[in-house]
Amino acid sequence: MKIRKRRDATKLVYDILLRCKEPISKKKLICQTNLSSSLCSSYLVFLESRGLLNIAKGLRGQALFQLSDKGEALLIQLELVEKELMFLYDPKGAFRGRITEAVQPN
Repeated sequence: MKIRKRRDATKLVYDILLRCKEPISKKKLICQTNLSSSLCSSYLVFLESRGLLNIAKGLRGQALFQLSDKGEALLIQLELVEKELMFLYDPKGAFRGRITEAVQPN
């Protein structure tokens, strides 16, 4: 039995921003991120409304999405988070680290 690994919203934003370093069409983005058209559209609208993506027209008139300066800054931060968190889990998803002290809520 194959276990599917779900991505959270932060990981999806990271995946989309990563692929938008160069201008990319929605169709190509859907294929590369393995998102449905409606979910991809929702994320693109969200990211564009926050100023993280710019939209331009391609040679054939299609919309092309590309990182804005603000999106590039966020991508750098998300890459740092990805690098830090990838060492917490082994390939099977089991936690490898030790929690040494509990976090107390404010």
